[in-house]
Amino acid sequence: MLFGCGVTMAAPVTINFDEPNDIGLQYGSAEGGWGGVTASGQIGGFQFQSTAAAGSLCGYLANAYTQAGVDYRNGSNALVATATPECSYMYFDLAITVTHATGQSFALYEADWLGSEDTEFTGITTTGDIVTTATAFGTGGWLNLQSFSLKEPSGYWDYGYGTSSNFANIELDSITVSAVPVPAAVWLFGSGLGLLGWLRRRQAA
Repeated sequence: MLFGCGVTMAAPVTINFDEPNDIGLQYGSAEGGWGGVTASGQIGGFQFQSTAAAGSLCGYLANAYTQAGVDYRNGSNALVATATPECSYMYFDLAITVTHATGQSFALYEADWLGSEDTEFTGITTTGDIVTTATAFGTGGWLNLQSFSLKEPSGYWDYGYGTSSNFANIELDSITVSAVPVPAAVWLFGSGLGLLGWLRRRQAA
């Protein structure tokens, strides 16, 4: 006899990058061209990837510096993607992406992050739909994700050399997430099909 058909959600966990982990901070630079770095690793059963790419538009000798990974300097303790030009003009592409390490769906309940007014924080659900921050975390599509990402749209920025805003940066400081178990009804359905097949084979015999 088969019993039960409910789903028990996994308890939410908070990942805040405060403890040492395998996502080290990577540095790169592009002299008079385009270049970047990528850092990735797993924490708490989730896969994180941070990518920072940039190019300086101030001539061959000017650099565009990039950083990606967990930054522990000055107590920031955040997953970052940063680009800094040596002069005032820069083209850049910054992204942080999160998935479950085993590929299963998951829920996002809270996120502490930093970016500009143009930064895009979006999720992709298991049905392929896109969910944005117009929907509150912990509701709607945020409860059935296959991934989410934090992106600074690719673009050309004139920062003004020597000013305090002479960089592009996104940060993920912490998230509260939980894996979404496969519904028990799915397992029951599969078991029922197996039982029917066994009965048919027995009757045929």
